[in-house]
Amino acid sequence: MFFIRSVVIVLLLSLFVSPVLGELTTEDLQKIQAIVDKSDKNLKEHIDLKIQVVNTRLNSLDKRLDNQQTWILALFAFLAVVVTAPYAVIAYYGKKLGQFNTELTTVKNQAAQYSEQSKEVVRLAQEVHARMQEHIRMQEHIEEMLNQLSDSHTPVETPAD
Repeated sequence: MFFIRSVVIVLLLSLFVSPVLGELTTEDLQKIQAIVDKSDKNLKEHIDLKIQVVNTRLNSLDKRLDNQQTWILALFAFLAVVVTAPYAVIAYYGKKLGQFNTELTTVKNQAAQYSEQSKEVVRLAQEVHARMQEHIRMQEHIEEMLNQLSDSHTPVETPAD
């Protein structure tokens, strides 16, 4: 039974397939050619339209990339200025600080010299004061002796220094 069913199905299918295996006329071939030509033309128009859309998008993308590239370059330039400017300022003030430190060291050395000199001046002033005091005492002693001499006309002994 299975065999008979299979044969019947194959016969039925061959009825539908037999027109496909038939011969094509010139007119059929021309119709097919016209359909293919029209399809090719439509396909070509569709492809050209897609190419135009893609080219438009590429041009737009190219402009955006150019704009973004300009912004990126500007950003790099800005960052270069922002990063290097503080270093330049630091270097400038570092150099100034070095000069100030040198000047400060010079002033400290001079102050130390002046301090030593002022100590010497104080010592010398004290010595001069002591000598002046001694001179005043000697002068007073001489005046006292002269007064005694003038009062008594007698010789006065001078103390040994």
